[in-house]
Amino acid sequence: MPKRYLVTGGAGFIGSNLVDALVQRGDSVVVLDNLATGKRSQVNPAATFVEGDIRLYDFPSLGSFDGIFHLAALSRIYPSILNPVESSSVNIQGSVRVFEYARSISAKVVFASSSSVYGRKKTFPTREDSFPDIQSPYSLQKLTCDYYLDLFYRLYGLRYAIVRYFNAYGERQLSSGPYATVVGIFLNQFLHNQPFTIIGDGLAKRDFTYVQDVVLATISAIEHDAESGMYNIGTGVNHSVCEVADMIDPGHPKIYLPQRPGGYPETRADNGLARRVLGWSPTMQLSEWLQAQIQKVSLRRQREQVV
Repeated sequence: MPKRYLVTGGAGFIGSNLVDALVQRGDSVVVLDNLATGKRSQVNPAATFVEGDIRLYDFPSLGSFDGIFHLAALSRIYPSILNPVESSSVNIQGSVRVFEYARSISAKVVFASSSSVYGRKKTFPTREDSFPDIQSPYSLQKLTCDYYLDLFYRLYGLRYAIVRYFNAYGERQLSSGPYATVVGIFLNQFLHNQPFTIIGDGLAKRDFTYVQDVVLATISAIEHDAESGMYNIGTGVNHSVCEVADMIDPGHPKIYLPQRPGGYPETRADNGLARRVLGWSPTMQLSEWLQAQIQKVSLRRQREQVV
């Protein structure tokens, strides 16, 4: 039976892909987004779009929902270091308002958390019960919201699922600006024949996870009957930043920029809990997806030469 969902941040990279999947299933979807990093053009026309800030919006005016997907955030590590007050305001205060609204309408919440809460772990793959190692305001903000959800469950009975995303990539990823992903940046630089810009030595490894796999896991999390749960959403395989660059073009020029604070050397998910409980498993390998994108770039260049 179709359900009614609210997706905060539904005009963004992961959020807009999630909205598409929900609409395709026949669900009724309301998108709340302030368009700070999202784009109105990315919102599925079958969804209801509401422009608003989670810190200020009058949530009761939206009515009731069967569930809430809370993806709205000022993401990324380095911007939170540059502006911890603003990012904390959005990522903590705004999120608590969303949780309180969900409590008031008895709706389950799926919260988009982050693998960055694990920080400088030395044992891999990393399980959900691994002790946090906070390296940035963003990581602390996400972890704080994880704790808030557990508290709301114990105090008020709020049902929730936390999905800790591991470096999502794919369609609609940002390719420029402070919130861009490394995969998006490299593809954009490759397209425009610009050198790959690499922060630090490029040896940091990340567990890159395809956005459609992330979406499937996120939907599975809201459908699961458990009152509460936390799940790593990653592939269990990682690649260094330099390896990603070489997957696109091993001979492409590289520029190495100074290391930034807040980083950590490696992420790699233990996704066994998501596999067992949610019945989810990743379907796409980064190299496979990148190869398809490289072919698209080559075809585009061929057409431009003909013109």
